Amino acid sequence: DRSNKLRAHNVVSWTLDEYLEAVQYDKLYKVVEPMLDVGSSTDVKAVKEATKNETEEERVRQKFYFAGGSCRYMFETTTAEVMHFLNEAVAGVSDIPWIFRGQLGESSPTAVNRLMATFY
Repeated sequence: DRSNKLRAHNVVSWTLDEYLEAVQYDKLYKVVEPMLDVGSSTDVKAVKEATKNETEEERVRQKFYFAGGSCRYMFETTTAEVMHFLNEAVAGVSDIPWIFRGQLGESSPTAVNRLMATFY
């Protein structure tokens, strides 16, 4: 919007490798560790509190199953909350095949960006 001097800003999704690199920093890991709460199973029905025996990498890989490229979902949200938000997002779409056919654009009033991720 030229009158308001606004321009688009695209933020790409995080990759698994980027998450794994980020948690190598102890200060960050200590802050986000409570959100890496999947446990020893990636089965949707088996979400549980993580045990102390799991490595940082295992915990990140397990949470990635649910959070995908959303660093907000990975580091700021519990797994149960992620599942709740994604279930709400799916329930809010009137025609799910439209998403996968690319018929819902970013500026569409019915866009559900929590279901789409772009990796470059």
